[in-house]
Parts: sequence; C-alpha cells; structure tokens
Amino acid sequence: MSKPPAPPSLQELRKEIDAIDEQVHRLLMARGDIIDRLIQVKQTQEVGSAFRPAREASMMRELVRRHRGILPLDTIESIWRVIISTFTYVQAPFSVHADVSVSEPAMRDSARFHFGFVVPYVAHFSAQAAVEAVAKLKEQPGKDFGVLGSGQLVRSLMQRGLVDDFVLMIHPLVLGTGRRLFADGGAFAELELTDTTTTTTGVVIATYRAAPHSEG
Repeated sequence: MSKPPAPPSLQELRKEIDAIDEQVHRLLMARGDIIDRLIQVKQTQEVGSAFRPAREASMMRELVRRHRGILPLDTIESIWRVIISTFTYVQAPFSVHADVSVSEPAMRDSARFHFGFVVPYVAHFSAQAAVEAVAKLKEQPGKDFGVLGSGQLVRSLMQRGLVDDFVLMIHPLVLGTGRRLFADGGAFAELELTDTTTTTTGVVIATYRAAPHSEG
C-alpha cells in the first residue's frame, strides 16, 4: 500500500506565494500599459472626466459574484477601489474634497477606503466651505469633476447652480423609509436624460443634464 504524498514544505508554499505575487504585479503593470493606450484614445474620442460610475459598479458587482476563499470580501473591495481610483487619477488627475464638520476621522477613513492614498485629500470644516471650493474649481479651466457627497451637500450645490449633471443609481428595492436626496423646499431643477445603463443586477444608472441655473 503506497504512502500518501507528503504535504508541501513551508519553503515550497512560500515560493508559490512569491510566484503569485509576481504574477499580480506583472498583471497590474500590464493594466497600466493598457490604461496608457486608453488615455491616448480618450484624448481623441472623449471629453470630460474619467469617472464611469456604471462601469465601476458593474466591475464591483462582478467582483462580489466570483469571490470565494478566506480573504474577506471587504478587503478585496478595498484593493479594487484603490486600483480603480488610482488608474482614474492617472487618466485625469483629481482631488477629493470632504466636509468633515461631523467627523473628520470617519470622513478621512471613508475617503481613503474609496480612493486610496495617491489621490489628494482636502478637508473642509463646513458644508459651506466645500460648496465654495466647488464654486472656485468651476471657475478654473480644465475638465469636468465629480461630486460624491451627502444629500445636504448636493442640495447646497443645487441652490448655487453648481451641478451640471446628476448621475443617479436606481436600485430595484423599495425601503419604504429613509433620507431623501431632493427634500421639500429645495432648489427647482429641470433635468434632461442624457444617458442610461442597466446593470446585470437590475440597477439603473441614469445621467441627467441640468438646465441652466436661474434665480427666482
């Protein structure tokens, strides 16, 4: 009766890990090469920011679908968010501005979880300060930029006429309660649908262009 094969040694297992790490690194460099080519294509075929919420949402959902093993899912999500945001930053540099009036550590941790440490982080100690920063940025030449914020921040920006496009993710779920993005007494906005995408999980990502802002 033959003996079962001996388990691999620690040295052999570490060599396998080193080989996998090298493959991951080489694949990331290959991804960078493709992004470099993508930048050249976008310079001639597209304008605006490099943010693509629909594509990013689809990528993250596919990541969740295929994930298995002992590595926690939130760790994988964090790694991929850093990869996505860093390559987005490489395509079109941007910074993250945050209203930290409620909790600076929590907001900073959230920004770093979503955008990593390469993307510049700028803290504002009131919502009004964040709004003023957006107003100043809009006066400068350059490409589009995105605002990812709370409903209060969005409403404050709307009152100043600082929102050009709304990217809304509509989930196939009715909660029956919760916070409203557009509250009573807010600024009036006339919107035009410019793009819509439906993900494989039924989430509708709709982009609306706001009509020119007018007082009264």
